Amino acid sequence: METEIQQNILFCIHTELGSFLQKFRIRVCKECNWSEATYYRKMRSPGFAGYRRRNSLLSNAEKEKIISIRKEIVKEIIEELDKEPISCHWISF
Repeated sequence: METEIQQNILFCIHTELGSFLQKFRIRVCKECNWSEATYYRKMRSPGFAGYRRRNSLLSNAEKEKIISIRKEIVKEIIEELDKEPISCHWISF
């Protein structure tokens, strides 16, 4: 006999939102022609929260592109949430 058990809703939402973070990183890397290592290095560079120095490793064009990608990803999140409230998977045993 096969039964279905729904996964933990918190885990489902966490995974769903995490996928949007991954999409954002992939898009930024593609649009800015960066490697994943460059993405994380620039993300932790001076000029971001927690650092005293004010200069940033991002050019104005990169900043504008990143903001643009953010807006697109947020639109995708809203569209996705309007389609299906929670993309939770079912496990069959």
